[in-house]
Amino acid sequence: MLAVRLDDETERRLAALAERTGRTKTFYVREAIEAHLGELEDFYLAEERLRRFADREMVDREPLRDELVDTLRRLWAQGEASGAPVDGNFDVDDVARRGAERLAAMRRDR
Repeated sequence: MLAVRLDDETERRLAALAERTGRTKTFYVREAIEAHLGELEDFYLAEERLRRFADREMVDREPLRDELVDTLRRLWAQGEASGAPVDGNFDVDDVARRGAERLAAMRRDR
């Protein structure tokens, strides 16, 4: 069992959608979770790999970097397929720079 607290606006929109379509709010929450869970898993896996990449010695980085770049390319392709806005490229230096920026932002947010 799972209880989810939603802000008032989201709750209102969800209730209106359920009423208009004759389905339950639970149905739409389940659909939303199932639709995005894979994306979240991929994102956090990539984030974990990025963290490991940043924490390792330079000697150990080559295989991990290749794995990280492959993961990011797959996520990029999924984003393009879904019609989500995607910018940038997958040049290794660009990936490393973006990764370093992301880690720095995560450390600031802690």
